[in-house]
Amino acid sequence: MNSFEELQFYLEEGKKYFQKSDYSSAAECFNKAMAFDPKNKEAAFELGKTYYVLKNYPRAIELLEQAQRFSPLDEHLCVLLAQSYKRIGEYETALKKLINFKKQGRSVPGVDNELLSIYNEKSFSQIVQNYNFKGQYGLTREFVPEHLELVPKENICLRNKLLNELEIAEGKTLLSAKPRRLTVTLSNRCNLFCIMCLTRYTKWEVSSKIIKEIYSLFPYLEKVMWQGGEVFALDFFEEILSVGFQYPHLRHSIVTNGQLISEKMAEKLRTT
Repeated sequence: MNSFEELQFYLEEGKKYFQKSDYSSAAECFNKAMAFDPKNKEAAFELGKTYYVLKNYPRAIELLEQAQRFSPLDEHLCVLLAQSYKRIGEYETALKKLINFKKQGRSVPGVDNELLSIYNEKSFSQIVQNYNFKGQYGLTREFVPEHLELVPKENICLRNKLLNELEIAEGKTLLSAKPRRLTVTLSNRCNLFCIMCLTRYTKWEVSSKIIKEIYSLFPYLEKVMWQGGEVFALDFFEEILSVGFQYPHLRHSIVTNGQLISEKMAEKLRTT
């Protein structure tokens, strides 16, 4: 066999091993293929894919970057490269790879789905939060406008979070962003009479108007803390939680003595 035939032989053998989930043997074959042609795009892609499965992400990135130089419009290659960068925590680089692909006029489900997965991950917003934490406000002002329009409109919480970080970077005091965290004291009603607690001498409860205002903030909030009194002494608290639990992104923290939690509510809290 000549060099080209040997390259093709090891490529085909590598693919057979890969299909059998024998990734070490597949890597060995693809490495032999690349020995015949170090710049072969197919060999680089197949070996990069194999190293990705073997969790050798730095080597996978090196090979996939090489393959992408020869095939910049390959959707599967772009997605796998972005996923490799994600695995080592390089979310911003992963985003740039996907966005550059779309800027070439290519809109394909695989790339769009991968973008959506990054936008839905906490680590995406942490890119901007880290910029602001380090005082790198210029990077935030550059990053957010470029990405905000790409975040799905139904992802209200993430869009609000990015807008809030942008307004922080811009030094604004009049904000368009909604609150991201909320502490709510619903009532001072309680089933206990602790001697150190002075609130028991006055009786008050949050109004239905305020509860509706809280409901309107649920789509934007990352976290809400409920406190009283004793929140489970309130006949309307279960309904409040039921509404809040409709928003998967919203975390609830509850200050309670636990004595009034029913078995039904305990199970709901456990499984939600």
